[in-house]
Formats: sequence, C-alpha cells, structure tokens
Amino acid sequence: MKCLDEDGPFIAIVADMQMPGMDGIAFLRLVREIQPDAARIMLTGNADQNTLRRALDEAEIARFLTKPCSPELLRDAILEVVNRDALPPAA
Repeated sequence: MKCLDEDGPFIAIVADMQMPGMDGIAFLRLVREIQPDAARIMLTGNADQNTLRRALDEAEIARFLTKPCSPELLRDAILEVVNRDALPPAA
C-alpha cells in the first residue's frame, strides 16, 4: 500500500485475483478506500459467478477480465475506464 500513498494518485489499477499476501478483491477493496477515484480492474483465471459478485460488491470494480487475456484486450479495458472517467456527464 506504500506505493498507493507515495506514487499515486493512479487513474486505473489492475489486480490479479491470485496474489501473494492477499487476493485481488481484498487489494482492490483497499485501493477503493485509499484512492476511490481510481478505476479498478480485476484480472483472473477464476471467472466464477461468486468471484465476479464479490469483486463487484466489495471492490466496486469497473471491469472484470478473464485469463488468458490478450494485451490488446487489457489495453482496451484500461483505455475504456480511463476515457469513461474523462468524458463529461451525459446531458
């Protein structure tokens, strides 16, 4: 979490579900508390409904990507959430 405090703010943060020390949902939940404006993207090889529901409910993710994920799909997802936040609200 030191990186979030010292190197941020970040526009988007991508986390894998399987990480050492804590799972991706727990990490993105902490990200939401520290940097609520950062778009959160979950990347996982464990794409079951429970994981998706938890990620949406607990971490309020913007996108849920399953592995294998092409670099182009990851890039497009990041650009989508970054550009969505940059657009003015619809009238």
